Amino acid sequence: EYLAPVLRSAKYDALNVGNHELYQRNGNGMLPGAACPIVGLKESGYIDSWKGRYLTSNVVWAKNQQPVGERYAVIEGEFGTKLLVFGFLYNMRDHCDAVQVLKVEDVVNSSWFQDAVEGHAAQVDAVVVLAHMDYRDELVDLLWRSLRHWLGERKPIQIFAGHSHIRGYRQLDNFSSVYEAGCKLDTVGFLSFQHRSDGNGLDFDHANITGNVHDMADALHLDILRPNLTVNRALEAAKVAAGTDRVLGCSPKHYYLSNAL
Repeated sequence: EYLAPVLRSAKYDALNVGNHELYQRNGNGMLPGAACPIVGLKESGYIDSWKGRYLTSNVVWAKNQQPVGERYAVIEGEFGTKLLVFGFLYNMRDHCDAVQVLKVEDVVNSSWFQDAVEGHAAQVDAVVVLAHMDYRDELVDLLWRSLRHWLGERKPIQIFAGHSHIRGYRQLDNFSSVYEAGCKLDTVGFLSFQHRSDGNGLDFDHANITGNVHDMADALHLDILRPNLTVNRALEAAKVAAGTDRVLGCSPKHYYLSNAL
């Protein structure tokens, strides 16, 4: 309820669901409030505010088996590039009772998935999968193999991974790769590819930009990165609403955020 308005100001072209939105938080009815965050995101209008670009290819409402968001989207860039985009979550078992997480291996064999891939393959320049799972997860390879089966050998496939909060990259074949851009917002990930002059593959390029204003300004070749007033106002409103702007005390000691034992 505090973070959603801030995220709404980010203007993502597409996004997918993660595991933290799906954990039970009301004690199975013993505590007031939404059963899990995803219910609150639906009731608040957050999911609908993305206008079809909040993607849940394998997450459905338990009561009616309808997708929580949209199963896929076709988006077009400023210069006419078209992408077919899916949004998958790993095979999560400990989700709240408001939703059902369908197995990835079942979804890639479903008729709607095959129809979506085959129906848009000729019209799009590439297929993108937002995959909330480790970039080394075997489900990543399953998604890649399934798409490659329906798309042929040369259609570009780019998978963006997550969940394990690390930086990682691997190439899957000459026309596809998977990339994971760090932990939460500590990294701004950049990836691009272009066709090789000989036509025998893609040249991929990716960069992990540390998530601070100095590194991001440097990546954009700017002397300074000026704050976005809309985002700043949303952050300030969230802090006031959550009460985190009130100072409770100040520790006389310094502590490590993380350190080896």
